[in-house]
Amino acid sequence: ARYRWQVVVGFVGFFLARFFEVSTYYGVALGIDAIGALVQEEPLPFGLEIWEIVVGIVSAVVLRFIFVSRARRAFRLVGQKVSFDLREQLFASVLVQGPAFFGRIGVGDLMTRAIQDISLVQRLIAFGLIQVVIMVYAPLFGMTAMLFKSVSLTVLILPLLPILYFYAQYVATQMAESSQQVQESLSMLAAHTQENLSGIRTVQAQAQEENEIKRFFKTNNQYASAFYEQARINSLMTAWTPWLTALAQLAIIVYGGNLVLTRALSVGDLIFFLACLNMLLQPIRMAGFFITMV
Repeated sequence: ARYRWQVVVGFVGFFLARFFEVSTYYGVALGIDAIGALVQEEPLPFGLEIWEIVVGIVSAVVLRFIFVSRARRAFRLVGQKVSFDLREQLFASVLVQGPAFFGRIGVGDLMTRAIQDISLVQRLIAFGLIQVVIMVYAPLFGMTAMLFKSVSLTVLILPLLPILYFYAQYVATQMAESSQQVQESLSMLAAHTQENLSGIRTVQAQAQEENEIKRFFKTNNQYASAFYEQARINSLMTAWTPWLTALAQLAIIVYGGNLVLTRALSVGDLIFFLACLNMLLQPIRMAGFFITMV
């Protein structure tokens, strides 16, 4: 809440960036149709000259770059500031705790929370907000532009979207459980390491080196196994998603190509539609990364 205006700047910046991204695709589509018209010695579409289309595309690309850069900087700044505040508050809170608190929670566990966990929070804010914006704005602009160009082509891919959504929900549930196990295992690993290093003289005096190495192996192996399970779930999602998105693209090429042949759609419009479809499917491809981050 303290940095809400920076967040607003980020959301507005990405909104404008998406607008200019669609404008770029539209300009490219106009350029393709204009080149086709020149080849066929026909009038240029919309009465625009080639140089005007080129200037429009370049302007849209430059403006998108400006707004994306500013928005990303705003979100990353918020992530850094929030993590700074969290570390300050955590450190101040730990210093006033009594013996019962430190008897219940190990120093290694506290170190993991102060460094690793807060870094994950910073990463979630800095990059997670960007993912949220993409998952909201990309389908919004993509679907709007697709409906503007061809309602029938848009309706063709709609049945695929619920399948992708429910699959993402299923993976999210598995990923949440796996991620919790990873964090708990990492905390145990840090606590085990800290206890042994702080009590190294006692360990060596009692000749417990081999026993502690074996105990550490079990803890380390538990962390590795949890991390491997998390990677397995994420890899399955990132492997299946391209297949599903490719089916949508194939359907568009087959049906859209037929519309081009019957002159119901121009070549530029079909290219524009495929670019907007990519915007619509972009959040789905990023879902695995975002779920892992959360």
